[in-house]
Amino acid sequence: MSIQRSRSILGLPLGLALLVACTRPAVVGAAGPEAPGCCQSRYPVAALGPYSTAQLGQEYRRLKRAKCAACSRYGSDLQKVLNELGTRLNGQPRQAVWRAMGKPDEANDSLLIYHWRYRHDYLRFRLAPNGTVASSWYYAWE
Repeated sequence: MSIQRSRSILGLPLGLALLVACTRPAVVGAAGPEAPGCCQSRYPVAALGPYSTAQLGQEYRRLKRAKCAACSRYGSDLQKVLNELGTRLNGQPRQAVWRAMGKPDEANDSLLIYHWRYRHDYLRFRLAPNGTVASSWYYAWE
């Protein structure tokens, strides 16, 4: 086999073959386009209710580690899991947030921040005087 032949797939130059492989359309489900596999939750995001907060916290950390461009899309599984965690942890003690979601991306005495799209959009937990947190989103609206 020649060197030239080993660098092609089905007669296509290697670069073109990679381009074709990397431009496949997103998976389409019943609800419409979804993020490609690199940002798909193990849990059906349309029904996160039956899963524990601890499970969703682990899933958040797993999806965040993927560092996948699909996770930064609006409506991604990462955003949906973060949103559910924000709802569930609202009104809970600060330690419950740390336990479920792990170390925040940013923290000070009164605020815990978990990035969705770095500092552009993130879920924040403000410490209330009674020791609980109030969750809210910050959106840059770019």
